[in-house]
Amino acid sequence: CAFTATARWAEYKPEQNAFIATLHNIGPAPLESELSYQVRNWAGKVLDQGTKKISIPAANARLEVPVMTPAGEHAFLEAEFTLNAPRQVVAPAQAYFIAPIEPDPDAARLDPSSPFGMGLYLYRYPGDVKGLEEMERAAKMAAAAGVKWSREEFSWCKSEPKKGQFDFSYHDKLVATAKRNGITIYGLLSYWSSWTKPYSPEGIEDFCRWATVLAEHYKDDIQHWEIWNEPNIFFWQGPKDMYADLLKQAYVAIKKGNPNAKVLGCSTAGIDHKFIQRTMELGAPFDILTIHPYRGHLDDEVFIKDLRRAADLVKKADGTPREVWITEMGWATHVPHNTMKMDFKPTTQRAQAQLIARSYIDAIAAGVSPNISWYDFRNDGFDPLNFENNMGIVTRDFKPKPAYRAYAVVARTLKGMKFDKQLELGPEVTAFRFIKEGAAPVIALWSDGDKSVELPSDKPMQLRGLMNDTELLSPKDGKIGIQLKDGVPVFVIEK
Repeated sequence: CAFTATARWAEYKPEQNAFIATLHNIGPAPLESELSYQVRNWAGKVLDQGTKKISIPAANARLEVPVMTPAGEHAFLEAEFTLNAPRQVVAPAQAYFIAPIEPDPDAARLDPSSPFGMGLYLYRYPGDVKGLEEMERAAKMAAAAGVKWSREEFSWCKSEPKKGQFDFSYHDKLVATAKRNGITIYGLLSYWSSWTKPYSPEGIEDFCRWATVLAEHYKDDIQHWEIWNEPNIFFWQGPKDMYADLLKQAYVAIKKGNPNAKVLGCSTAGIDHKFIQRTMELGAPFDILTIHPYRGHLDDEVFIKDLRRAADLVKKADGTPREVWITEMGWATHVPHNTMKMDFKPTTQRAQAQLIARSYIDAIAAGVSPNISWYDFRNDGFDPLNFENNMGIVTRDFKPKPAYRAYAVVARTLKGMKFDKQLELGPEVTAFRFIKEGAAPVIALWSDGDKSVELPSDKPMQLRGLMNDTELLSPKDGKIGIQLKDGVPVFVIEK
């Protein structure tokens, strides 16, 4: 007997919500088994648990097993289902409920000073009525979570379908959609048009002429242009040194169209020091270095050192620093499979929420990355086993994952804040202090393993979790005691 098992959140009755485990028996014989479940809050407290006997018919049959959610108001609930089947090994399946985030009166206000970007990729939506409606929905939902930047690819084929014939109508709608939702765009110029000669002097000349026209057309709305995507790997099929030629000429072309524009260069998969160094040795200029520092495990100290090392690498000859933008980074929430291999390891949705918070906090604290974009906002598909389909912080049908709410909490808590200093609170504890004139300081902290820490304070403090769950902490003997859970960021704010 063979089967697969998944879990999802669903409406069970109009007046009553439920978690539902969907069990799929693909074997030739019926399956008699037990399904165990737990329902927990963000703090990990078990609110409900039990076991249900189940019987799944054979021949590709499905069975849905509902579990009603606990009574009361909850910002977050997690259900975990475990199938206890003889001679079968099945990973537990999780499902989540996330309460709607609170309205933000500044959601539609542009704020280019914000570091909170996201790969919305509005350009992936069709230009028909339905596509534009979904584009608007995505932008509005992102804005509600505090997204202030988006990395958007400008299709050469679409904007210059024939040499010298330009059509910006689709991209004009895209830019307008982002702008009315308070989102600033930086443009990604990638890939060859069908009518040019790729990886040739003629192709580069055509590319740069198009880039000049594009930069001039959008000079009032777009001030940053990234040249190519991950040219250090398969996205660039020509000689690697030729990318430096493209960047060198595109730099001049962009400035010709908009002298105030900034050119973003290298855009490497990972932090490819050799490729970046070689590009610079070949004389290719750029205003901002862009990198995609994906990693299987987030070691906060190593990550921050990696960012600072990248910034040191691209210092100008006179020692002037260059910004380092993270234009892609993320973890996927696909379901584990016992045989299928993926480029990314599966990450639970709870873990993704913790990782998105730590990534942004670390990058801001590094002091060299004033713009960070997660890859990506919305799942690319519905296949639960495929990592590419599950990189988003909302599902394909726009249901928020825990990472969506965590992103909103981090963006709102640190809005307008500047990194002040790192605090020493003991081994394996990461703690950063952020400040803003006229506002109480904010401390973001987490630990490797469960830890107890103390902060010196004679005043009460608010403890804020990633689901916006709060608790008032009172001082005792001039100290505030805090219980930290492994890898789970919290904020502490003076009252």
